[in-house]
Amino acid sequence: HFHPLVIYKHRVCKQADLILAHYLLGDKFTLKEKKADFDFYEPLTTHDSSLSTSVFSIMASEIGYHTKAYEYFLCTARMDIDDVNKNVAHGIHTACMGGAWLCLVAGFGGMRVYNKTLHFDPYLPTEWDSYLFRVTFK
Repeated sequence: HFHPLVIYKHRVCKQADLILAHYLLGDKFTLKEKKADFDFYEPLTTHDSSLSTSVFSIMASEIGYHTKAYEYFLCTARMDIDDVNKNVAHGIHTACMGGAWLCLVAGFGGMRVYNKTLHFDPYLPTEWDSYLFRVTFK
């Protein structure tokens, strides 16, 4: 957390909304575009938003950056346990709980809905032996 006068002198962003758009509208972008944008925004993003790391994990999974995906997943899942942003005293980050689930299902499980059809592109993180989740889709 930096004073705005310090931040304004640098090229940074709190969370990369374009990376979120790649997740939400993934069928509208090519893999090459997703990788290029991820590579561009990752070093600029401060992840000051508790929503940011889960989206980066999901997209890192999709573009094949599995080590980064797992690191972002751990940051998401442990944000309050490790008090990453030094603000847990003010309340928990409930978005991280949902974000951790999304890292598993949409990231590692590769679940997407395109044209009202459910799609999966799963992989198993090297640190795990298995995972399981249930989905109801109508």
